[in-house]
Amino acid sequence: MKNYLLIALSATLLLSLTGFKPIQRAYNDNFRRGSLEGVVECMRLNSNSVLSEEATKAACVGKHEIRLSPNGLEGKGGPRKDQENLSFEALLENERPDIVYTWVEINFVVVDADGTEKFHPVHNKVWLEPDATSEFNAVIDDFASADFVVERGCDTADKDKDCWGWGLGEVRGVKIK
Repeated sequence: MKNYLLIALSATLLLSLTGFKPIQRAYNDNFRRGSLEGVVECMRLNSNSVLSEEATKAACVGKHEIRLSPNGLEGKGGPRKDQENLSFEALLENERPDIVYTWVEINFVVVDADGTEKFHPVHNKVWLEPDATSEFNAVIDDFASADFVVERGCDTADKDKDCWGWGLGEVRGVKIK
């Protein structure tokens, strides 16, 4: 009996010295993953004077985001050329009231004169709350600006050739519960 009491007192002392944060973090990581509540609690548990709030938020979002369906994520965009790079820019809109999108992949496709499609996926971090819009901009790494000569977008109904198009790939985010 004396040994059990000593073990219980030692465990209580150890937990009180750590502030119960390791237990709170483990609970949060395992039971709140994929939720906005998990991100908020992660930020609270990891706030300190060394990292900025934005750096803490980015780390917590990366830890808690999950793969989601792109349903409800709409947008308009296209390729943009500068002297060196070809990039993809879009204005994305979140029509979902229960999701915050945190990461978006866009599949940029170029169809050559023979009808052969070549995909160039690009991705970027975003913070896209419900009923809000966000700009998406990412450089297409495997495509030089000088090599892009196709000027018109594809009309998929006609199975166009010598054109470009895009669609949503993988998206990640957190659910609002």
